[in-house]
Order: sequence, then structure tokens, then C-alpha cells
Amino acid sequence: MVSHTLDVTDQEQVAQAAKRLDMDHGTPDLVIISSGVWHPVKPDAFDPLIFRNAVDVNFLGVINVLAAIVPKMIKRGSGHIAIIASVSGYRGLPNAAAYSPMKAALINLAESIYPQLKRQGVDITIINPGFVDTPMTSVNKFPMPFLMTPEEAAKRISKGLDRRDYEIAFPTRFALFLKLLRMLPNRVFFWIINKFVLK
Repeated sequence: MVSHTLDVTDQEQVAQAAKRLDMDHGTPDLVIISSGVWHPVKPDAFDPLIFRNAVDVNFLGVINVLAAIVPKMIKRGSGHIAIIASVSGYRGLPNAAAYSPMKAALINLAESIYPQLKRQGVDITIINPGFVDTPMTSVNKFPMPFLMTPEEAAKRISKGLDRRDYEIAFPTRFALFLKLLRMLPNRVFFWIINKFVLK
């Protein structure tokens, strides 16, 4: 097992780590990009630093890894990249003003690059988990529906990656509910949020 400590927000560090990995072991067959921070944001306490950090880590951190690894996989003509986003990227949610937009951006990013990379032998999987019992979610002060253990989440991800699914979303009922919210008219969506989330 080999590990390299790096800052995903530093493009040069990521590029050098990818270069060392390639030299020592060759281009990996599968790269899972799990780069994320979560900070609740109240509308009356907007802090630009929180948003900047979310952009740098949750979005540009992923871009830095893609920039370092995608050309190598294209050159080889094969590879599999998995990007961990979130079901919160399906629609903007209360207190997630710095988090949901970045996860939505990752979902859109995967949709944008999937067809062209697929033609060049590189698969993209977007992973959209719900609430998983981790240190990142431990700061939440609200009941988290369908909270999953890390072990169960890992099993779902592993199965989906083995099948090379384009999207892995779980828990299934929660993911379907949030996808339904994405299709609702805005007035209905905001009514549901006011009635059941901000009660």
C-alpha cells in the first residue's frame, strides 16, 4: 500500500503526486476522487471564506486531480474515474449554500465529460451519497434521514464501481425523493421546504 500526502487545492502538488505514482506503479486503473468539506451556512451569516474554501476543495480539488490523471488514462486508452458528489447536489437545500452548489457542479461536470471520455476508453462514475455517519456529518444538529454506516456506504459504492455504473446514489429512497424535488415546480419545492424542513 502506498500513500502520498498532498493538498488537493494545490495543482502542482497534485500533478507531482500523480507523476510519482505513474513512475512507480503506472497509471492506476481506478481513481476515486473524494474531496470535500462541509460548513453549514445561515443566510444572516454569509462568510466568503467558507464559500471560497468550498470552491477550492469541493470543486477545484476535483478538477486538479482530473487534470493530472485524465490525460494519462486517455493516452493508455482505458481507465475509470469516480467522483464523489452528493444527493444534495440535486437541489439547493437550507444551510447548504456553500455545499450544494459545489456538488451540483460536480454532477454537471460528470455529465459534461462522460460522453467524450467514454469514446476514449475512460469511464466516469458520479457517486451521490446521502447522509453517512462520518466526522463530517457529526456536526449536523438536525435529524439526518436514512443515516448510513460507512461500511454500508462502502458496499454500495463497491458494487456500483464493479458494474461501472454511471451513477451510484444511495440510500435509494432518499435519492429518489430528492430527484423528485428536482423535477417539481419551484413554488411546490419551496412550499415543501417551508412546511417540512424549516418548520
